[in-house]
Amino acid sequence: MINSSTYNSISTQSVPATVQQDIYNKLRNKLIEGVIEPGKSVVVAEISKTYGVSAMPVREAIRRLVSENALELLDNRRIRVPMMTYERFDQLLAARIALETLAAERALPSIHNDKISKLLEIDKLSDEMLEREDFLGVVGNNFVFHRCLYTSVHSIALMPLIESIWIQLGPFMVTAMQRVSINYTVDRHAEILTALERKDVIALRIAIKADIRDGIGQLGEIFLHEQANQVENRIT
Repeated sequence: MINSSTYNSISTQSVPATVQQDIYNKLRNKLIEGVIEPGKSVVVAEISKTYGVSAMPVREAIRRLVSENALELLDNRRIRVPMMTYERFDQLLAARIALETLAAERALPSIHNDKISKLLEIDKLSDEMLEREDFLGVVGNNFVFHRCLYTSVHSIALMPLIESIWIQLGPFMVTAMQRVSINYTVDRHAEILTALERKDVIALRIAIKADIRDGIGQLGEIFLHEQANQVENRIT
């Protein structure tokens, strides 16, 4: 755990950028994939021991993630993965839709048969993971699918922005999937792939929006509603 003195005095000495970046990337990926659940404390000593590094690059990585709203510093100086609220969830969902429909549109001219085949493979793996209820795998692989699509064209600005949303949603997505059971009647990834094959930009934007809304959007709304009801029942 980080106390006030250690956290506030972060990075007064230089640490090789490669070490800092490596720890940052590892923690970032764990958040995107939902490995660290909402409300979970992030402890410097544990991370340092896991990766065999000193505390300094870990603190720097955590500082960066706090600045990106992927982690939060509480009043008692404890660091944790933030809990989700309706307002935050709604804003993150809207940001995903705005950024990812644009990214998909920009990537479309560069999508060819080999990329579509790769996306089909990723989507098939997601189906297999969902069937065996490997929710961590599903969440991580879903981001692989979307990243594979959007990075068909080089993006200096869009992908960092998109991934800044993913690191905030990843932990919540896994929790929601584990606790809410929903049967989907429409495969939105199939609609995305069809739009790509047809080079239909309007259909692609609609499919991306529907995939986000009907996927994590629906799951999240149900989970947050159930969570609110549980709190209310405990109070009454």
